[in-house]
Amino acid sequence: VLDYVDDVNGVEPHFSAESARQTWVELVSLLGLTLDMDKCSSSASTCFDSLGVSWALSSPHALVQILPSRLAGLQDDIQAIIAANWLRPGHAARLRGKLGFALVAAFGRFGRAQLSAIKRRQYASGGKNFQLSAVLRAQLEWWLVHLRSLPGRGVPRSPAEKFLVAYSDGEGSGKEAVCLTFLDRSTEFCCAEIPHSIQQRWGGVNNIHRIEAVGPPICFLTWPEKLRGQLLLFFIDNQSALGSMVGGWSHEEVLNDITALSWSLRSEEHTSEL
Repeated sequence: VLDYVDDVNGVEPHFSAESARQTWVELVSLLGLTLDMDKCSSSASTCFDSLGVSWALSSPHALVQILPSRLAGLQDDIQAIIAANWLRPGHAARLRGKLGFALVAAFGRFGRAQLSAIKRRQYASGGKNFQLSAVLRAQLEWWLVHLRSLPGRGVPRSPAEKFLVAYSDGEGSGKEAVCLTFLDRSTEFCCAEIPHSIQQRWGGVNNIHRIEAVGPPICFLTWPEKLRGQLLLFFIDNQSALGSMVGGWSHEEVLNDITALSWSLRSEEHTSEL
């Protein structure tokens, strides 16, 4: 019976990382297997590329980022789709899968709300016209811009790290209140009102879930400097709004747009939401 190992990566404490690497090389040699040394790291390192992403195991946050070569391939694919003004369901499925992989190594839930039109095209059926809709074209162009500087995913290495706490609450009239509590227990408060003209553009009879979802963007626009680089525990007083923020997207178009705005603002301030 022959067993083949394609890729092996080990994560070790600093003091044992190099000896662990040498032990693996010696074990493979004793078993009579052959390693491709051109693909092996010459020594243990805190920075390395693996499985399509780069890793930087620094402290207090490790950082994971998609490799530039993968991003370039995605950009070329999207540019070709836009130039052809055509996207078949099968192609949409492959593109969504590649973008989904890239987002695993991206900040928070950044970009997930910008996959909605691609997902709809993936499951489109019963037609032969697969030209780009206005929404699909807009999302593809959004990806072209943001793939140039896709924010990496920071991984906190200290579970005891302190975090800020925010809470928002809205009412049907469009008023929204947000408070933010800092590490020293001091609290700041702000209040905003969503104009009636905007609520009319949203459509629908009940907009409370959309109003509640605007709480996080208000928070990030009000205290950008104080939130930068911080972990944040945010309470939203609405289950639909909460679910969309946690997942990074929504089936509802307006809520999806608000969620996209929220995660874009978070990525700009490099703020992680718990």
